[in-house]
Amino acid sequence: MKPLLLAAAFAVTVAGCASTAPTMRAEIPYTPQADCVPSISQLLARPLPPASGRGSRLDFRADAQCIAPAGFEPEPALLYRIAGMPTPLAVRAILFTEGDNALAVGVTVLDEQFVEIEHFGFDRFQQRGADYRLDAFINPGARAAHYLLLSPDRAWLNRRTQQVSGSRWVTPIVTPTVVGAYADGTEATRGIRFRDLGALTLSVTPDVPAAATGK
Repeated sequence: MKPLLLAAAFAVTVAGCASTAPTMRAEIPYTPQADCVPSISQLLARPLPPASGRGSRLDFRADAQCIAPAGFEPEPALLYRIAGMPTPLAVRAILFTEGDNALAVGVTVLDEQFVEIEHFGFDRFQQRGADYRLDAFINPGARAAHYLLLSPDRAWLNRRTQQVSGSRWVTPIVTPTVVGAYADGTEATRGIRFRDLGALTLSVTPDVPAAATGK
């Protein structure tokens, strides 16, 4: 009898395991490292990174200043100066997930008088793997953008989510009578809490297509 060749004779079998989410830590209070200021205008504005598409990694709480507007608890904030940079330009913010923490901030474009031109809440960030990314476009206009503010998105703080990660591999099986494959993999689930602490990068790219930012 001639050998019988069966394509994919073995059904692909997936064998894996899932781990349960670890217990998440309770809320981690923010302790300012210096005196707080009452308004955005009193924050020290730092220059945006060079328009090279590269940004340095920052620790949000450690690198931010403390702001305590009337009626609100103190919170960390980063203020960047846009004035003087040629527009249009694109600002990319990447927020990292580390352990069971995911940084959740919003990005606000301000004019010379620190009045909001456009706000990008954390819900405008797109998830990329375990991290979150936002591309904000700054264009010339009647209300020129002078500052960029990064501050905690209060609507997201202490919310929880689940992130699933895993790996999978396929092993070919070839015999005189059978051709098939065996698949295996692992999967892990972890609980994530959105907080006002964690790492981020901010980078700038020039000469992007214009996108409306005015309201």
